[in-house]
Amino acid sequence: VQGFKQIKGIDYLKTKSNVIRKETFRFMCSLAANKGARIFQADVKNAYPLTKLEEEIYVEQPDGVEFLDGAYRELMTLKDDEILQLLRSLYGLKQAGCNWEKLIRKLLKKRGFKPCKSDPCLYINPKNIKKGKGLMAIGTYVDDIPAVSTDEQEYKDLIENLKKDIPIVTMGEAKWFLSIDITQGENKILLSQKLAIESIFEEIQEEINKKNWSTPMEEKIYNVIQDSNAGKLLCKDMQEKYRALIGSALYISEWTRPDISFAVSYLSRFLGKATTRDWKYVLRVIKFLYDTRDQVLEFKKSNEKEPLILYTDSDWGNNQEDRKSTSGYIMYVM
Repeated sequence: VQGFKQIKGIDYLKTKSNVIRKETFRFMCSLAANKGARIFQADVKNAYPLTKLEEEIYVEQPDGVEFLDGAYRELMTLKDDEILQLLRSLYGLKQAGCNWEKLIRKLLKKRGFKPCKSDPCLYINPKNIKKGKGLMAIGTYVDDIPAVSTDEQEYKDLIENLKKDIPIVTMGEAKWFLSIDITQGENKILLSQKLAIESIFEEIQEEINKKNWSTPMEEKIYNVIQDSNAGKLLCKDMQEKYRALIGSALYISEWTRPDISFAVSYLSRFLGKATTRDWKYVLRVIKFLYDTRDQVLEFKKSNEKEPLILYTDSDWGNNQEDRKSTSGYIMYVM
């Protein structure tokens, strides 16, 4: 529908479309492990066209697309001076994602679920908890809907109820979500991105040194910021390749591999002018990921008295180039 031709204020107003945060999904896994619940997954077929358009938008008949006359069910071709008016959001419209989020939120609110203040894509039914019906938390990532429920039948009843309004399909217990392999045991949930790591490694394995690394980066990397071994700037194609690797590694670090978070964050500082030295470092991160690809992020039932533990640390003025400080934190939901 050539959404790139849309004009703001005329063809659309709002385009913001939220998806569940990575931290929220991990929290759902921790919650499920501690409550002895299961993570389920559902999918909505053709989500965007389910929403109605508020704006008045017209399009031309796409090449190769034919229409049937409503009355006689015969092929119908538009004349040269005729155009089509869109009544539904189609994939490609700038406001399509925003319209879908409004619809799914409306449907969940209708069934007693309320979005959380910390993440508008996490929904909980407070009335069910007060009535002692158990816990159910619903997440939304566009048309993928992960859910945590202590009562499987209650979850199935919700899906059947949603089917009255949208073509939603339950996929049973979650096993695969956004390139994440999910293994559910008794009071234990494991997350792995082994296949995603192997896919990244296959693309550049010929350029990676066969040496095994025990860490994703050197301990004293700040000492080489301005040294003579910084290397030459990468060519345009290699710059793009560098950015692609950083993006892939960043995605994995945010979901299941926090152990490479600092290394990827540091190397992200050179996205605009990466050198041969930076390329060597990013290859080391990928090699480290590949060598440890069998590692998983584990969530298990805890007997800790403190349900929430937070650790923080800082390194004052550690950057030898501009004396900026580095700080970080890690939070455990027990």
